[in-house]
Amino acid sequence: MRFSRNTSRYTVKSALADEPPYVLYRIMSYGGVPIMVTRDEAERWEGAASAYAKILAEAADALRVDVRWERGAYLRLLPGGHRRVARKVAALEDRYRDVTRAATATYAPIRNLVEARIKSQQKAERRHQQEQEKQRAHFRSLAEQEVWGYLVEAANPETVHIFWHDVQPTQPRPTSSRRSETPLSAIQLDAELRHLMTEQSIKLLAWDPASREHAARIYGLALSDFWQRHVGSDLATPRKADEDRSAKHPSPSRSTGTSHHSSHGIGGHY
Repeated sequence: MRFSRNTSRYTVKSALADEPPYVLYRIMSYGGVPIMVTRDEAERWEGAASAYAKILAEAADALRVDVRWERGAYLRLLPGGHRRVARKVAALEDRYRDVTRAATATYAPIRNLVEARIKSQQKAERRHQQEQEKQRAHFRSLAEQEVWGYLVEAANPETVHIFWHDVQPTQPRPTSSRRSETPLSAIQLDAELRHLMTEQSIKLLAWDPASREHAARIYGLALSDFWQRHVGSDLATPRKADEDRSAKHPSPSRSTGTSHHSSHGIGGHY
């Protein structure tokens, strides 16, 4: 099973000016780039990086010590001494190259695995972000569709009835004292409702049940969830008190032709 760890890319400078730096990846519990690994992978990858780093450090130390000794030896003072020292230093440098290149070849498969895992995760993350943006754009377009309407009940001006245009209402809509002139988007409707709540002391938001069900089918979410996530408001969320009172006092038959509500808390529905 994979779990999250972190990896950091390290470069180790070669002891020789003409050699490129060596690259290794350390696996750790913090810092660096998150990476999903199994416990066995984490241990093997970190063990390989640690061994590689140790070989590089020891080879560089050995080269520095040996070269310093050769260049400091009294033989350099003899005729042709500088040439002999240069040959020995070149041989030491060749030995350093052999050791570090062998270590690099041994570590290369692990380095390739780590880099492939990082690239794979980055690709998956980009796909996820693109999908998230696609979903956000989809829900933004839904929130901007002008399909909603409302009316303030004439007989009870503290109640506003909310409905989806072109959806047959659950109960006949009551006579209104004020209503939306044109279809509104979800965002526009929310702003209108907040204005009504402030200016006209609206106490009850009566969402038409048929409209709620239709919206849930179109949005692919319960209306209250859609409203919270993509409108940024809880006005479509039924209040617990409303639900309790509705259970105790169920609405009368639809055949009466009169709109009823069971509570006076903002966000109520019938």
